[in-house]
Amino acid sequence: MKNLQKLYVVVLIVGLVLGLVGCPPEDDGTEIDYKNYSDYSIKVKNDSNRKLVAFLGSPSPENLISGIPTGGNVHGLKKDAKLFPNTSPFDFVLFLVTEEDYLANKKNLPSLASRPFTSLYAYHNVNSPNELVYTITGTLGGNKRITVQNSTAYNVELRNNGRDGTIIGYTKPENYNIVFNVNAGNYMIFPVFRKFNSALGTIMSAFPEYEPGTQLEGRAKFEEFSLDNATSEYTIDVNNFVKGIKITAGAAFLIIQNNAATGIGFWDGGTRQTTETGGQAINRNRSETFTIYMEKQPGTTDEFLASRVIGQIRIGTSANPITLPSFEFENGKIYKIIVNGDAGNLTFSSITYESDWVF
Repeated sequence: MKNLQKLYVVVLIVGLVLGLVGCPPEDDGTEIDYKNYSDYSIKVKNDSNRKLVAFLGSPSPENLISGIPTGGNVHGLKKDAKLFPNTSPFDFVLFLVTEEDYLANKKNLPSLASRPFTSLYAYHNVNSPNELVYTITGTLGGNKRITVQNSTAYNVELRNNGRDGTIIGYTKPENYNIVFNVNAGNYMIFPVFRKFNSALGTIMSAFPEYEPGTQLEGRAKFEEFSLDNATSEYTIDVNNFVKGIKITAGAAFLIIQNNAATGIGFWDGGTRQTTETGGQAINRNRSETFTIYMEKQPGTTDEFLASRVIGQIRIGTSANPITLPSFEFENGKIYKIIVNGDAGNLTFSSITYESDWVF
């Protein structure tokens, strides 16, 4: 009898141990890496109220970058050498999902491919750190839906309330049924076509405009709608923006070729400029292409002027940026300047026209 009692106790203890081992605690997000990296891949700023998980390209375990906390602070994402090798630069989709969606679908992450929290068009810079900060708007995360159908050959950003408005999301070419959850409200969505130009080493934007002869000739194309109690979802067909398309750069481009014996930078007045790929410093024997954005027509937020005069072009080292003569940059034109000398004695060529912009 005593032996039976001992056997019963042993079986009970083993059962309890196996029960504990077989019932792991529920995922609570503690495994997600929310560290703010100083040696980052890219920097983001999360203005939404949701914790996010970032992927390179698409949601899968091998594409996982790291997590993004709430709080609206600038946050450096992990720089995994397998995802971000220092061999060559490239553009990519920063695909973001909520912590909740990540944990609920961890065993089948590709199922989230058509329903990101948002996705952004980003760039891995090799020549210098990417100084751009990619902002996640607080408009995202509501219970209304914007569905995007993109049958075109263009990468498209959807910006709210203007050509340079907040980014709702991004879609690749021939991408369908992409859903962005947003807050209720009024929306005026402007499409912006984006792509990396390998010849210039920069990301270019193109803005579709209304055709000549229309009431909005020369103005940016858009769709306006409201998501409210009566309307919970709106579908945007990108193909509507490219019919009879006329596009503009909305900018000029300045190539700075650095043949000097020191690294240099470019300032517009007192503001140091950053390229569309996140570069600021131009190392010796290298060039960088800076985008010179056109100003808006007075009284509009969506129509560019034909040219822009920069009165204080400054190029040089941080300790000694040299002010150059003012120059008028024309929309859609590419220009070049060559810098020679050393830190104490920089010399400059004239700014010369190179070619027209082609998207």
